[in-house]
Amino acid sequence: MHGITASSLRPVSVQSMDQISTPEEIELSLDQAIDRALQQHPDLLKEVAEIRSADARVKKVKSAYFPTLRMHAYPDLRSPNGMQQTQPWGHTANVDGQINFSLGWTVFDGGARKHTRAQAEHDVQAARAEAMDRV
Repeated sequence: MHGITASSLRPVSVQSMDQISTPEEIELSLDQAIDRALQQHPDLLKEVAEIRSADARVKKVKSAYFPTLRMHAYPDLRSPNGMQQTQPWGHTANVDGQINFSLGWTVFDGGARKHTRAQAEHDVQAARAEAMDRV
């Protein structure tokens, strides 16, 4: 059996830290670097998409804890044809309608939001763990 042996007596050249030049600025942003790395590994694109989707679901579930504000506008259908004033610079008068605002806030839901949030956060962790297993 023949093997390769390395001599421990051979010097190794090492460049000192003050001789190494540092760039003035980093060429790529973090997002650009990640995108470039993902292009080189298309199999990871699916994993990243699943993680981002799971993160979006968590944000949506968290938004259920906040109140909702709704606005409804009901123009009077007769108003656009309006009555013209008799002045020479006439304009449409008496534009009528309604604007309604409603504020809704779920106070008690029997723990449904808490359960949905826990499931969404679990999905994020599972997607990240699956991506790490592939790396």
